[in-house]
Amino acid sequence: MRIAIVTPGLGPCGGARIIAELCVRLRERGHDAMVVGPGIQAGWLGLEPPTMPFSMAKSAKPFDAVIATGHETVIPASQLQSDRYYYYVQMMEHMFYPKGSNGYNMALGSYDFAKKKGFKFTVISGWQAEWLAEEYGIMAPVISVAVNRRHFYPDGPKGDYFLVEGDNRNAAKDIECLGWRVGEVIRTKYRLKMYGFAGYRHSYADEFDKFLAVPTITQMRQMESGARFLIKASRYEGRAGAVSECMVCGTTSARAIIAGDDDVVDGYTGLRVDYDYDALLDAAETLASDAILRRTLAANGLKHTEDHLQWEPVMDKLIKYWSN
Repeated sequence: MRIAIVTPGLGPCGGARIIAELCVRLRERGHDAMVVGPGIQAGWLGLEPPTMPFSMAKSAKPFDAVIATGHETVIPASQLQSDRYYYYVQMMEHMFYPKGSNGYNMALGSYDFAKKKGFKFTVISGWQAEWLAEEYGIMAPVISVAVNRRHFYPDGPKGDYFLVEGDNRNAAKDIECLGWRVGEVIRTKYRLKMYGFAGYRHSYADEFDKFLAVPTITQMRQMESGARFLIKASRYEGRAGAVSECMVCGTTSARAIIAGDDDVVDGYTGLRVDYDYDALLDAAETLASDAILRRTLAANGLKHTEDHLQWEPVMDKLIKYWSN
C-alpha cells in the first residue's frame, strides 16, 4: 500500500515517536509509507521515516490510505487523494486546552468532521473508545501502541535514584505538579537522588539532581533502566511512553492518573492511584521502602510487555484495519 501519515510535525514528544515507528515499520513490511506535513524534525527519534511536504503530497498521485494523527491534521488529510481515510487517535486532544478556547473547539470539531467525511477511527486506550462512542457515536477499536525493543531494554544496574517524568504544559498533564512535589519528599526522606527528563526544559528542571531536556534514546534507556522506580503523574493519557519504556527496562512505577495508561495494573505491574497528592505520595513511599515489591512489580511488568507490548502483533492489526 501507498500510505500517507499526516502529522503537524515530529518535534520532541511521545506521540511523534509513535508516528515515526508506524511509518518505519510499515516500510519494513514493504509498504510505501511516508510522513506528510510541515515542520518535520525527526533527528532526535533514533528513526528515519521518509517525509514529504504537504504541498507535494496534495498534488501527488492517489494514496491507498491516508492517516490523520491529530486534530490539526484531519482537514489537511481530507485534501489528499485517496479512497480510504483514517483518524489515528493517541489522545482526546481537546483536553489539552481550556474549555471553550479555539484549540478546544478545533479539536472537538475534528471528531465530527472526520466522522462526516467517512474517516475510520482507532484509539490506543479503552477510555478513549468509550468517550468517542458516548459523545459522537463513533465506534473505534482499541489497538495499543508498543515499545521498540531495539531501543529499550534493561541496560545496567539499579542506581541510587528514582525517576520523575512528565510536565505541566497543558490541562491533561500534571497541572498540579504532583510528580515533582512527591519527588522532593521522597528525595529528602529516603536520601535518594531525583532524576528526570522531558521534551523541553520545564519550570521544575533545576530542582532535579540530574535533568535532561530532549534526551537521546540511549540516555532515556539508561536512565529508565537505572532508576529504582518511576514517579509519573498526569490527568489523562493514551499510553505514556516513559511508563511502558520503564517496564521494558525493568523499572516499575508509582502512577497517578484519572484515565489512560492501561498497562499500569495496580498491584501487578505498578502502583496505580487517582490523580491525588496523598495517594501518589503513599505509592511512592511504598516503592521507596520495599525492594521486594519493586522487584516483583518490575518482573510482572516485563512479562506484561512481552505479552502485550510487542510491535509485530500491533502492526498486524493496524495493517489489516488500514487495508479496509
